Amino acid sequence: MRKFAFFICILGLLITACQPQINTIEETYDVIVVGTDPEGIAAALAAARGGAQTLLVDTRGEVGGLFTLGWLNFLDMNYGPDHTLLTQGIFAEFFNQVEGVSFDIQTARRVFTDMIEAEPNLTLKLNLTNLKIHLNQANTNDDAVQIQSLSATYEESDYVFTAPIYIDATQNGDLAALAGAPFSMGQESIGGPAYGMAVTQVFKIGGVKEDDWQRLRQYLRDDGDVNSGSTSRSAWGFADFYTNYKASQENVQLRGLNIARQSDGCIMINALQIFQIDPLSQESLTFAKEKALIELDHIIPFLQEHVAGMENVALLSVAPELYVRESRHFDTEQRLSLSDVLANRDFEDRIALGSYPVDLQGTAPGADVIIIGNPLQYSIPLGAIIPLYVDNLLIAGRTAGYDPLAHGSARVVPIGMCVGEAAGTFASLALNQSPILRRLAEDSSVVKALQETLIANGAYLPSYDYTPDLVNHPYYEGLDFVRSYGLIQGRYQNDYQLDEHVSIGEFDHILRTLSRVRPWLARIECVQPSQMTDALSLDSLSTRYSLSGNLLDYLAKQTVWMSIIDPSALTRGEMCQLIWHIDSFTLQLY
Repeated sequence: MRKFAFFICILGLLITACQPQINTIEETYDVIVVGTDPEGIAAALAAARGGAQTLLVDTRGEVGGLFTLGWLNFLDMNYGPDHTLLTQGIFAEFFNQVEGVSFDIQTARRVFTDMIEAEPNLTLKLNLTNLKIHLNQANTNDDAVQIQSLSATYEESDYVFTAPIYIDATQNGDLAALAGAPFSMGQESIGGPAYGMAVTQVFKIGGVKEDDWQRLRQYLRDDGDVNSGSTSRSAWGFADFYTNYKASQENVQLRGLNIARQSDGCIMINALQIFQIDPLSQESLTFAKEKALIELDHIIPFLQEHVAGMENVALLSVAPELYVRESRHFDTEQRLSLSDVLANRDFEDRIALGSYPVDLQGTAPGADVIIIGNPLQYSIPLGAIIPLYVDNLLIAGRTAGYDPLAHGSARVVPIGMCVGEAAGTFASLALNQSPILRRLAEDSSVVKALQETLIANGAYLPSYDYTPDLVNHPYYEGLDFVRSYGLIQGRYQNDYQLDEHVSIGEFDHILRTLSRVRPWLARIECVQPSQMTDALSLDSLSTRYSLSGNLLDYLAKQTVWMSIIDPSALTRGEMCQLIWHIDSFTLQLY
């Protein structure tokens, strides 16, 4: 028996020795950045340049993300009132090396690669699989956690990566979500769908020679649309495509074309929208790409027939990834609101500036681009990149602390690269200090050092005061309230037509939409039918809707009620102010 047991033991040792040994490789860094979209590259470069040993990782096989895989190569630029470029620093460094606002995908890939390889403190690892996050309970009293490490498979070996500070630059905030940071999806917080704005399949076509391009440019010059135009490398417009092109499938739409020429003569088109796609579901994203390919069989003949210069175009390929505009919106120490953006707010702890219009693609076919308003210049606060309940994590992508409508402006890549640079710089400054980043962000001396470092590295962060005149309008509170839910548009001129008369239908639509997220407003019920096109009047308010006597008495005491110019036909400003007061009153009863 003893001989048999000995034999079994030796056999076991031999079997174990013959099996391949799986060794876990441990690597320690100062900062780990997850996601190689432009924002992540900016964050990693900034951290490395600040002296931090930095690891930049991605599950994908190349850097550049939305630019190089989504083929978004038409930059949304941000200029101040004096036409100063607001997004300087690392973004300007990139911008000065590509062809311009419309750039070559290959150029972007080369520039990003060169910038990364030039940094001795920066290590890049791509094609990671089995990426997992490991947490520690933080030594605080607010249920916060800290990221202890990341584990993944890289080049057929298992790795554990550790660092005191992590930066999430993934498109959908995947790292922050795994860490348990709270968020909302899409536009659900303002009564809209959780899937948010349409996704776009960018596609590449050939067959546009130089003389074809010139004819296309002439077509745009003659179309009578002040918002269309072209350069030697790009073209935009074709607003009538919203109605003239009839999609062959549900939840598909061809919007006005954004066209970017490449140096090899082909052109990229950003225009094919697919709606009601779950940005967190690979199955849903695959479904969207399948729909796009089906629709392109109809779009190409449409372009051949309707656009001068495109008579001989042919589809060459589609972008490997979809252009996803919206997914998670994280709760952060500070949240950038629509009011902040459109009031041109300047935060004391500013880390980046923006001025892009509040531009929302639709959530369903049939809608043109929604332009809520157009800021002169606004700033993004440091607190907007610090998620709640995760002590040692920063968010550098479009999922940072922007309300859904503010996100319509702040989501654009040039702003994101500046925010990413600030995140990387803040991370490098935070080394050897408290791992609780929100506490550092409350220290004015740390904020000042961050801003001074960013400026020394080329960022543009002046203080300013561009308070719009609209803030002094007597009905601004009402406008701001209704506007914060995306229910009124000022377009590019910030003209909300506050002195125009409104219909019962407009009031009814706003009230019903608001009641989805402010349920106390459901107390206001429709009790008497009427034509929705009829003018909104004080009489229609008191007869069509079940406004209790207390509410009527409350409204009658408000300045707006007493100052109404024409009780038989209310203006949009008066309507907004009344809705604001109605909300305040019904909330008290809820």
